[in-house]
Amino acid sequence: MKKRWAVEEDELLRKLYPTSTKEKLMNLLANRTWSSISCRANREGLKKAKLRITKKCLECNKSFDVHPCHNASKFCSRKCKGVWHSKNLLGDKASNWKGGNKTKNCLTCNKEIKVMPALFIRKKFCSKDCMHEYQRRYRKEVLCTWCKKKLKRSLSHIRYSNAFCSFECRFEHMKTTGQLFGELEDNPNWQDGKSFEPYGIEFNRKLKEQIRKRDNYTCQECGFTQKQLGYKLYVHHIDYNKQNNSSNNLISLCKQCHSQTNFNRTDWTTYFKNKMGDKH
Repeated sequence: MKKRWAVEEDELLRKLYPTSTKEKLMNLLANRTWSSISCRANREGLKKAKLRITKKCLECNKSFDVHPCHNASKFCSRKCKGVWHSKNLLGDKASNWKGGNKTKNCLTCNKEIKVMPALFIRKKFCSKDCMHEYQRRYRKEVLCTWCKKKLKRSLSHIRYSNAFCSFECRFEHMKTTGQLFGELEDNPNWQDGKSFEPYGIEFNRKLKEQIRKRDNYTCQECGFTQKQLGYKLYVHHIDYNKQNNSSNNLISLCKQCHSQTNFNRTDWTTYFKNKMGDKH
């Protein structure tokens, strides 16, 4: 059976509830659970007071109020924090100071250069000119993977397993190793020669310009304008039928969006048809 609240308990609750913590209230009202204390406070219309602690800013010495949980706050604003840090945490005063820039010599001209500790191992030259000069100076002789002709390569290129003296040698090597796709029917992207099908007579410059103007010279997928892209928009056939040149079957696309339509054609057809239906 629930125990009734005494008058003394109610008076104590009204007096201490707004400013006291949960632990203090439960110690004073030892016979009550926290749920009964909070329910009684709600019925009496009691609310917790907004606790604030007054502190002084380290930078501007201005007083500001914070919640007790933010007792570690030292600044009244981010601006004051940034100004104080720029004055007191620069160079060797910073917590992550590691001695500053170190000195080393350029591998080509032997000039002394200052390098950050993080780049000390990687940085070896004082400029790009010295780097290129070093690469030209220290080249090694290797054999072409295909024709076995002698050629010189820089040290940075020797780590690759294959070296070629010309594009023709590389092309022949890729063909024999199966790294090069075949042409026409032998290519995995072959679609019965659709790219060789002729367009209708009406699909001319005038019609393309009309479609671009209708679409406000804007790609209907990504939203970039023709002016932003710097080239004329492509006019795409929604159903991929090059003979169907009605305005409802044509839409303006940028180069990147147009290239994406070569895959999942049925999905793109449905998507653009719905888009044109909503638009018109």
